[in-house]
Amino acid sequence: KTKYSQYMFTDLSRFLIKLEELLPKSSFYDINKLQRDVKTEHESMERLKNKCIDNELTFEYFETHASRIDCIINNYNVQCKASSRKSHNIISFSINTYAGKINGKKISRPYSDIDGIDFFIMEMLNYKGDFYIIPIKEMINRGYIKTAECNGKKSIGLPKPGYTEDHWVKKYLNNFDQLTG
Repeated sequence: KTKYSQYMFTDLSRFLIKLEELLPKSSFYDINKLQRDVKTEHESMERLKNKCIDNELTFEYFETHASRIDCIINNYNVQCKASSRKSHNIISFSINTYAGKINGKKISRPYSDIDGIDFFIMEMLNYKGDFYIIPIKEMINRGYIKTAECNGKKSIGLPKPGYTEDHWVKKYLNNFDQLTG
């Protein structure tokens, strides 16, 4: 017996009765009523989906939002980010995830090498339709992802498209070819 026993069903008839009772309390998913940040991420993922179609890549939303994975592109697990937080020629992206609460305060942690992510795909909202497609291995090598040997980081700064100085991440801008393998 668990604390969730009252929510568990072994009898299909009881389940259907409860479902019928709760159905009127449910609501339809309406994109126009989402919180601003959720709506922004959804719109960014729609642009990404269209880019995948243009590049003949399969795209599917991950079946649950209670996951580190946002979508699957050509069988690769992807964490998507969208941001417009800027400082000079750099856009800052959060690369951390919810890790519970301590004394009622939400805490976060850097993404980890065991989260099942293959790629981070990041869109700058000031440059809609341009995506940095960064392999998790590159993020690990650069110390952004938590591993047994590294604490990871909670944010990353990426240069705007057209940035003229050398930067390690520029080779990943709109590099959809790496998702074909």
